[in-house]
Amino acid sequence: YRIPLLNILGSEGLGLYQMIFPVFALLLVISSSGTNVAISKFVSRENARYNKYNVKKYLFAGFIISFSISTFFTLLLFLITPLLSKYQGNSSLAICYYAILPAITLSSLLSTFKGYFLGKRCMLYTGGLQVAEQVLKLIFSLFFATKFASKGIVYAVFGTVLGVTISEILTLIIAFVVYLKSNHKAFVKSLLKKHIVLKKSKQTKFDILKPQNSRNISLKYAIKKLFSFGFFVSLESCIMPLLGAIDSLTIVPLLIKSGLNNVVAYTLFGLEDGIVASLVSMPTVFATSFGQSIIPNIKSKNIKNSTKNVAESFKIVWLIGIACAFVFMFFAKDIINFLYAGGLSNKIVYECSIVQDLLKLNSFNIIYLSLLNLSSSILQGLEDSKTPVVNMGICAIVRIAVVLITVSSKSVNIYGTAIADMIFYSLVFVLNMRAIKKRLDIKFSVPKLCVFPLLSAVAMCLTMKLFNIVLSGLLSPRLITLVMGTAGIAIYFALLIFTKVIDIKGISNLIFKKRQNKTVNN
Repeated sequence: YRIPLLNILGSEGLGLYQMIFPVFALLLVISSSGTNVAISKFVSRENARYNKYNVKKYLFAGFIISFSISTFFTLLLFLITPLLSKYQGNSSLAICYYAILPAITLSSLLSTFKGYFLGKRCMLYTGGLQVAEQVLKLIFSLFFATKFASKGIVYAVFGTVLGVTISEILTLIIAFVVYLKSNHKAFVKSLLKKHIVLKKSKQTKFDILKPQNSRNISLKYAIKKLFSFGFFVSLESCIMPLLGAIDSLTIVPLLIKSGLNNVVAYTLFGLEDGIVASLVSMPTVFATSFGQSIIPNIKSKNIKNSTKNVAESFKIVWLIGIACAFVFMFFAKDIINFLYAGGLSNKIVYECSIVQDLLKLNSFNIIYLSLLNLSSSILQGLEDSKTPVVNMGICAIVRIAVVLITVSSKSVNIYGTAIADMIFYSLVFVLNMRAIKKRLDIKFSVPKLCVFPLLSAVAMCLTMKLFNIVLSGLLSPRLITLVMGTAGIAIYFALLIFTKVIDIKGISNLIFKKRQNKTVNN
């Protein structure tokens, strides 16, 4: 999405876009993240008990919470938009904020659907909605950005955020249709199942179909449970977007303070927050999604299975993180040339060189950020949503201090963000791990976790370098990058399987764990 967007907006336009999007992301996370996780947790529990009445109550309660909070923040942003855009140094950005305002409520309601499908273990629906949302965002944002680009950079950004709003409308409609269709199928299956049970038992039809009133909950109770569980989840989830919003308000002024002019400052911010941050977040999306998918499988009262699930999860994320970090470190130039060569220029600064350096500095942040996201999800699964909030809150203060010191320095400037992120991610992960170790006796094999994966990563990089040398001059640079990337990944995972670091059966059981019991104890 950001790759073709860079070609339309340019680095300066992408910098303006990054002034708006973090504010939108922050309000969206506050409105929906806690509800999303809470719904997946409670819907999974009630689904295991076959209590469809309670499942619907939690879903409806989720809609009420998401709609109420998101509407409040939408109105708040509408009121402060003129002041906010003026403070950011470009009052014409106000029209961009107005264009993206409806997307806050729309995305919040869509997030509620995603949490519901996740709790129902309908991974195909959850993943399908994610893909549909991104594809529609890509199509409409690029279409409107191109359409309005002739009127100026600000209007191109306006078209981009307008595309985001339209994509959320369409995705929400798709989610509603999917919900109705899946609910109808579930109803038919339920009737057939009850008919079979009725024929095999001495129970009457009334006994089979009557609701379990003793376990049914009220809407008020569902709202209370979702809100109490999701409150700290929302606080923890909003810290990262809050830091992004703070960056959008402070980085450019700090760069100007270091001696750079406005255009250079916006360009550097666009390169760091629009390109490098997006590349670093791509592998970490897996960790976040994976962490959310295992939350229903982690039970605070089933220590043995939870310990096994947590250990396996850490291993998977760690192995993927190492591979991505090595590739980003040693092949930053190839990655940037493959993705962004056509959109980067040297008119204002040497953009390609700066992005490569930033990517190398941020490469190992992939590991820290992935493990941070996973460890926070695990603590939430263990019904401890407060600890990640406290840990991230403390470390966020440290990060802000590091940013203020380093970015305003002329010799460091934009590179200070990578240093601040590294300190922040690693500190939070260490604190989260301490909390997890107090609850679960997790043990790792040093050879399988460190020695073999590191040797496999080195072999992967050597293989990629060999392919690069051999194919140089024979194929186009982009095709060479594809070939050597494919070969490197194949060698890496082949070695992990050969050394028995990866247990494919165990991983598939963890991700697609089937429901074995009809009821789950509280």
